[in-house]
Amino acid sequence: MELILWFDALTRSEVAAAGGKGANLGELCRAGLPVPPGFVLTADAFRSFVANAGLSRRVEAELARDPVTRPAGEEQALEEAFRQASMDPVLRASILATYAELTRRRAQDGGPAFVAVRSSATVEDAQNASFAGMFRSHLDVRGDDALVRAIQDCWASAFSERALFYRSDRGERASDLAVAVVVQCMIPAEK
Repeated sequence: MELILWFDALTRSEVAAAGGKGANLGELCRAGLPVPPGFVLTADAFRSFVANAGLSRRVEAELARDPVTRPAGEEQALEEAFRQASMDPVLRASILATYAELTRRRAQDGGPAFVAVRSSATVEDAQNASFAGMFRSHLDVRGDDALVRAIQDCWASAFSERALFYRSDRGERASDLAVAVVVQCMIPAEK
């Protein structure tokens, strides 16, 4: 079970592990294009977080419900539970070690230490569905605590009212739900 993968270790065939964004960024790196460096917390990292934070039953119950008849506000409670849950110390240490390596590499290149933290759902941009804009992204993230908060918020966004309704409306299976997260160096815009 790979929890974190650098872009250059990914191909477009690894959507189930890295989500659409993550897999495509890997493919662009392999093609030699100038992709800002980064890594992906895989779908297995998401599943590990859910299990270790004690959220499995709550997630299963939420995904089994009809989003049309769900009492108002219940999905927000689950999103908040994701944000407030304590991350397993081993997973957190792995993320922060990889982030430290990314910022070290970036500093050697003379670039800024800010990163983008972007959801990369395994069902996003599929052949028959597009979850565009439903999952969260964070820009200009800097520091260990801010990174962990942004990652957990990306994971939580899988349970937003819009995402749950769209998923149900498209007939997507609840068991397929997993969210990878892309952590990528920001590039200062010139224009």
